[in-house]
Amino acid sequence: MPLGQWGVPANRGAVIRTARRGSSRENAAAMAMTVLVVDDHPGFRACARGLLEREGYRVVGEAADCASALSRGQELKPQLALVDVYLPNCDGFEVAARLAALEHPPAIVLTSSHDRSEFDSLVAASAAKGFVPKDELSRESIEELL
Repeated sequence: MPLGQWGVPANRGAVIRTARRGSSRENAAAMAMTVLVVDDHPGFRACARGLLEREGYRVVGEAADCASALSRGQELKPQLALVDVYLPNCDGFEVAARLAALEHPPAIVLTSSHDRSEFDSLVAASAAKGFVPKDELSRESIEELL
């Protein structure tokens, strides 16, 4: 299936990739996890929200830039923040460091449509749990990092 601009299937109704459903205990754990999606592309935010909600996560907010990511992180206290590496006015690594410094810091997973090898050393040195390419976003890929 051809991939669109944000590394997601070009077909609007397509699913990125869904993991097989786990036990009810695993589903309950995922359902309890709240998520903040940080990306400057509204299309990707909507796609990520849909995927994560179908996979049992509860998306409590979205942010399009660094300032709103920090504000929403402080306000909503999500358990997980999915953060794009490339954001207006700063990068995802800076957002990760600032979110990690909050009183109630979320687990942070960085994402990008660029190849993971471009970020290996930066991710390792960051406050993030790891990196998931946008076209590989799934419950399984997140849980592997957490």
